Order: sequence, then C-alpha cells, then structure tokens
Amino acid sequence: KRYSTETYDLYYRKNGQRPRILAKNVHPLLFVDEFSREIVFARYWVNTQKQRRLGLYMTTPEGPMRCLVNEAGSFKPLGKKFGRVFYTSIKSGITRVMSVDPEFKNSTRVEFAFPPSVHPLDLALDKACRDLFYVFETPDFKKRLAVVSMRNDDRPIEPRQIFISNGDIRALTYADDR
Repeated sequence: KRYSTETYDLYYRKNGQRPRILAKNVHPLLFVDEFSREIVFARYWVNTQKQRRLGLYMTTPEGPMRCLVNEAGSFKPLGKKFGRVFYTSIKSGITRVMSVDPEFKNSTRVEFAFPPSVHPLDLALDKACRDLFYVFETPDFKKRLAVVSMRNDDRPIEPRQIFISNGDIRALTYADDR
C-alpha cells in the first residue's frame, strides 16, 4: 500500500509461522535456486542524485541480503549456471544478458547483447544457460518468439523464429529440457 509503482516486499514463511520480511522494494520478477535456496531479485534503491534505480540482490531465507550488481537497469534474473547468475540489463536502449559471480566483486560480464534495432519484450534462458528465448514485436504488430544460441563458438549468431502470434506473448519461463 505504501508504493505508488509495481514494487513489493519479499517475505518468507516457514511451516505456518509468522512471515518474516527478507527485502523491501522488490521488483516482482525473481529467481529461486531450488538446491541452494538462494533467491535472486531486483530491488529499487535511490542514488545520491535522488534517482530511482534497480539493482540485483541475493539472499537466502536464513541469511542476510547482499548486493550483486548496482548498475542501473539490472533487473530480471534469468538463471544460475557455472557458479554465475545470469540476468537482464537494459542500458542506453540496448538489452544485454549479463552474468555475475556472487563470490567475487566486479565480476560482471556481457554474455549476449542484442543489436540496437532489436528490443525484446521478454526473455528466458534454458536450464543450461546456452539458448536465449525472446519475444519481439514486428512493424506489423505481430509478436514473434525467437531463440538464439549464446554458446561461445565462432559461428555467426542467427536468431531462429519459432512462433508468431497476432496476440500477446507474455511471461516467458523455461519449463524443462524439451
């Protein structure tokens, strides 16, 4: 009730106990690692110029919250693989898939950058964090679902369209290996 935009507080409740707050001012898109029980989420903060920014944070139900990335525009965690957390970053109008190693400071790197002409509406990574699925809109207002490989081989990166819709395609989530 105290927020004017789409932000939430993140709570944890165990076995019917009272809910305990883990973080405030949380963006609704988050990622939960089933094995380590780590929760990766974007959180709003205000910088010294009184500008509202999104940064990437991590916590567990038992542990303290820590900041992974405080760069503006880092907001949607996509997955975790090879000890790195993959997330979306939009900066200067360019959408990138970035990754960060939670154990080391200043370990961010660009995994994939869309050309300036492509503005994806939503993104999802497969379980291996190798194939990137995204939705984009064409000039005829059709929504298209495409997949592009993020593998680090020297072949040119060519997106492959796999679905076209006249309606909306929303909230991409990678469900399983198929």
